[in-house]
Amino acid sequence: MQIDFQWPMGWAVAITCLLTLLLAVQLILIIRNNGLSLVRKTVRFTFNLLFVFSIILLLFRPYWIRAYTPKNILVHDGQVSQHDLNLIKDSLNLTEILSIDHYENGPDNIHLVGQHYTPVQMAKLQYASQITWLPNRTGINISDIRWNGVLRQGQNQKIYGTYLGDEDAILSIRYGEEMLDTVHVGPHHTTFTFTVQPKALGRNNLTLLSEGKELGQIRFYVIQNNPVHYKMLFSYPDMEIRHLSEWLGKRGQGISTYVYTSTSVIHQSTNIEKTDTLQFIITEPAYAGSSEVKAAIESGASVLFTNFSDVEKELLLVNRTLETDWAVNKTNAESNRTIDGALTALPYKFITQPHQWKLLDDAVGFQRVGRANVGVSLLEATFPIALQGDSLGYADVWDNILYAMRPAEGITFQVPHPLFTGIGSPEWSVNSPLEIEHLLTVASDSIFLIPSSINPLNHTAVYKAFSSGWNTLADTLEVYVYGQEDGFSAIRQKNQINQFIQYHRQQRKLAKDPIFHIQQLSHWWWFGLVIFSATLLWMEPRFNA
Repeated sequence: MQIDFQWPMGWAVAITCLLTLLLAVQLILIIRNNGLSLVRKTVRFTFNLLFVFSIILLLFRPYWIRAYTPKNILVHDGQVSQHDLNLIKDSLNLTEILSIDHYENGPDNIHLVGQHYTPVQMAKLQYASQITWLPNRTGINISDIRWNGVLRQGQNQKIYGTYLGDEDAILSIRYGEEMLDTVHVGPHHTTFTFTVQPKALGRNNLTLLSEGKELGQIRFYVIQNNPVHYKMLFSYPDMEIRHLSEWLGKRGQGISTYVYTSTSVIHQSTNIEKTDTLQFIITEPAYAGSSEVKAAIESGASVLFTNFSDVEKELLLVNRTLETDWAVNKTNAESNRTIDGALTALPYKFITQPHQWKLLDDAVGFQRVGRANVGVSLLEATFPIALQGDSLGYADVWDNILYAMRPAEGITFQVPHPLFTGIGSPEWSVNSPLEIEHLLTVASDSIFLIPSSINPLNHTAVYKAFSSGWNTLADTLEVYVYGQEDGFSAIRQKNQINQFIQYHRQQRKLAKDPIFHIQQLSHWWWFGLVIFSATLLWMEPRFNA
């Protein structure tokens, strides 16, 4: 038992001494009163003792601290029907139902229903023992969506999400008036993925639609790449290589073609004055040991081997020369295999290796060798796609291959979107081929980069934005931060609640001490005891008279 005395401790000592002295005087007077029997003296002293003790209790207000047994309470946002609340309460065997406005902060087990909560309302749950969230997704079409907020030129944007509508729907992505991608989704809980090629450098703004109705804006930023110098090293430039060279040249890339004959080297160049120092060699396996290839790998360039005739033998040559570990299995087909109905490839597939990446149904693969990328293409021919009029399909094939193997340049970012004002972002990933400062500027703020313990060139960061709209990142690019009126409100609410619950769990882990509950009677109880004991003192002489 402890006391809750509201005055200075000196007063407590003085009042206690005064009341003790008063009780002692009363005891002496009672003992010296010869007109009272022993029984009446005992009763009168008992009543005086009770009166003095009740005054002490009123002044010092004792209380008890006991281990608290949490209650199981259902707390809702006021937008859930009473019928649904009663069903949840009965199924979970909860003790009571309260709206968030009527809930008083306490160490209880909270079952939180709905998602329409303000930060001030969420703060009322900070002392809860445990929080279990039961979202009410009625009327919500998109419960989750994510994409990368910063891309490099040539990189595809992949948009992932979850559809919760009650009926089948056609979801689509539109850029201006152009429809980029469309998917069909089923009711209730269907995941979907869009893959789109950005149409502009810098700021991009796509529209997400459901049956023609806008659901939100997908905003991201595309960084312009530096030009790449492509070197073609071949003994004979067949139609595949000539068409690839022409296609790269039309896109402004620097091209150097070297044809090695038995007596000389034929060299042709295009757009060399526009190129930077990034090097990308496309060659055949016979040149794996050439000085050009070895120098390119040492400098961190990329090398792609193509034009295979004897796959297994030529891969052994590449492995011995460049210390790679390519291995293939032959497919059952005797002839070349078909990929996606348009491409053809040699009848082999790469054996899965943990440090190798594969594309186009295992027809193309690449791996890291030091700072360089070394790739192998088993595609037989891609130019027939373009000759048949599908120039976009041809570009898509080579954009995927060349971008995946693109030599490292500058800083690359993985910035999960959407970002919301006032809510901490998911973890960013920042990679640089060179050592960088540990501070990154975003708008007028700076965020700290945490280097990886495995690779010091990889960093992570978390950012909480307070200004909506386009925010400058690292002085040269931008990220978009969604404000209260920018859409995706259901996802904002979900992220806000999830982040609060995660923070709450971390705090509860740090608070190892058990939760105690203070039990204290109201001062009116002690005041009533004083009145009662005084009444007994007043009535005792009159009753015995």
